Amino acid sequence: MSITDQSQAIAATVPEKTRSYAENYEKLKSVIGRLTGNQAPEIDELPDLVAAGGAALLACRERLDQVDAAVREKIAGLGLNAPGAG
Repeated sequence: MSITDQSQAIAATVPEKTRSYAENYEKLKSVIGRLTGNQAPEIDELPDLVAAGGAALLACRERLDQVDAAVREKIAGLGLNAPGAG
């Protein structure tokens, strides 16, 4: 097993909540790549791939929502209208 494979295997065991946004985004891209690539994954891998991709997607979405709320709060604190706030 190469160092890259070892790193990926270790990263796959880290809970999504403890990974950074960038790590979850990379995990999501990796899963999408596996699902849409030229070499189809083994059928028995699909449940784990879908679960890992879904968890990474939810973690990314949650972080984006947090950052969006923080940006809107800062904009409101400056007395400006946030985009989409009417």
